[in-house]
Amino acid sequence: MKGSGRDGLRQRSNKIYQRYKALRSVICGGSIVVVLLLVAAGYCKGVTGSLLKGELLFQQGHLEQALESLLKAQEETPGDARVLSGLGRTRFHLQQYQEARENLLRSLAIADRADWVTCWSNVYLGKIDILQGEAAEALNRLSMVLQRPQPTGCALEAKKNKAFAGVIQYSRQVLNLQHVSNCCTLHYATTAETTDGVDVSSLAIQVQSYSEQIIRILDLDERRIPQVDIFLHPDIQAREVWQSQEIIARYRPNEFHVTYNNIGYVLHELVHFYTADKVAVHKASPALIEGLAEYVVGQPWGVPLHTWVMVFGRRGDRAPLSELLDSRSFRRMNPIIAYAEAGSFVEFIISAYGLESIFKSLGEECSISEVTGKSIAELEEQWLKVVTRQEVSTAEAELVGIRLQLGTGSDATIAGEGWGGRR
Repeated sequence: MKGSGRDGLRQRSNKIYQRYKALRSVICGGSIVVVLLLVAAGYCKGVTGSLLKGELLFQQGHLEQALESLLKAQEETPGDARVLSGLGRTRFHLQQYQEARENLLRSLAIADRADWVTCWSNVYLGKIDILQGEAAEALNRLSMVLQRPQPTGCALEAKKNKAFAGVIQYSRQVLNLQHVSNCCTLHYATTAETTDGVDVSSLAIQVQSYSEQIIRILDLDERRIPQVDIFLHPDIQAREVWQSQEIIARYRPNEFHVTYNNIGYVLHELVHFYTADKVAVHKASPALIEGLAEYVVGQPWGVPLHTWVMVFGRRGDRAPLSELLDSRSFRRMNPIIAYAEAGSFVEFIISAYGLESIFKSLGEECSISEVTGKSIAELEEQWLKVVTRQEVSTAEAELVGIRLQLGTGSDATIAGEGWGGRR
């Protein structure tokens, strides 16, 4: 009878062992606190205190210390895939790309490894390929990663970098013409498919006007303004261009990719480029960084920023200021609410306390409360007093409602369907 006797017992034992391995892989790749308890109890084979310490330091951004702990973990458990992957990822962020590649490839050569280790090792190898000019190789590797279900964070990073590799490859192969102005260099191609029938000379004039607007409003020193490279893509690439923006901003300073239909988004991004030397980017509040750009934009879709917040309040959608200024909650918000409120709040701060108060908070790692001498509650009360003076037309209220609905979708900011598209 099937499943009976010694063979049946062996099959059942094998199933139990495979389930145990899968469960251990999930648990032992999870919470640091949980793993520490399981390590002490002997459940997480091969997971040492040095490995956990290195991973925690990596997550906190202490890369040199993380590398030291992971090297110790490698001495304790030679040939461990998880340790080698951690070493590779840490060395990547330390810009030790050759050593990182070697560690990651060795990690993938070890058969007994968790799926999440495989995913992250391949993603970081794809990143190295991109930075070393091997966009095609990166596309192949990242496409293979995404062919099967992956941990959420790793899958998202793979999608972003795959989009980035595609955008960079397209830029090199197709966008080989240039239009140089005082502020920027526009990179484009001349076929009907790549220009979408738009006159590049007119766009150059428009972008130059954005540059002058930013310098005037923020009272910037023109001698400190960087030359920016803007790559103009056809609208059929809107999804890939948007998905890659975060990666481009991270690794390619003063370079921006945009579709013709979203050229208005350049104004917002130029603010970031022009104020980069004034922002302690790893410490400053994202709400103030993005809010400053929205303040320069002024009236998205023709509606004043304070009016957006007024409508949010009427609808019960307004986010409290404490959440707006919290980095994590800001990134999780509906972008329509987050960016409009941030712009409105920055406009209020500049009006009440001066432009320098914003730059001081952004650049000196001071909270806006410390700069203004007011608590968050006091600032929120003052801000909302200004907001509630706004008169809102029926058309404005309807437009805000429509934009709010678009902002809840996963592709809200793609192809002009969210905060990015202003024209």
